[in-house]
Amino acid sequence: MNNTTIDRKQLQTRLDTIYEDINLYNTQAEEILSLIDCTTNDKENLLSSIYFSENSPLKTMHYIYSPGSKGDSTAEMIRVSMNYDLFVNEMSRKAKELITIHNSAIDLFTIILSLPMPYCQLLYFRYYKKYSIDEIRNQLFLSRSSYYRLFDNAISLAMDKIQRGN
Repeated sequence: MNNTTIDRKQLQTRLDTIYEDINLYNTQAEEILSLIDCTTNDKENLLSSIYFSENSPLKTMHYIYSPGSKGDSTAEMIRVSMNYDLFVNEMSRKAKELITIHNSAIDLFTIILSLPMPYCQLLYFRYYKKYSIDEIRNQLFLSRSSYYRLFDNAISLAMDKIQRGN
């Protein structure tokens, strides 16, 4: 988040999902990366299966299985291989996207934690712990007006840190 221009609404939108975004990598990205590993083995097994079933003694000797025909195992293997590669590339793109979201959330969370007290507590309770306004007020012993004043200042401080690249 170096020298980023962000407005209040964008910051609050990102803060609204910070907990989910931080924990996103541990679930969805890991599942996708695990699936990519399995897919590589699946691709190899399927290609081997196609190759060995298509190259059985009967098929290599019969004219209907000649190159370019319906039974052309080379074309089938290439088609399967290319589609598997497209599938893996799309999963890799999605995993990278999730990792980027996760890393951005970690950066934002670090900024929140670096704010002075009670601003960091207020944003931590509100966005990471998902406390209600009344729970935060009780936790920090704040009146309603003090809460809103501190909240406004906390958002301003966070925006300032983001824009300075801290």
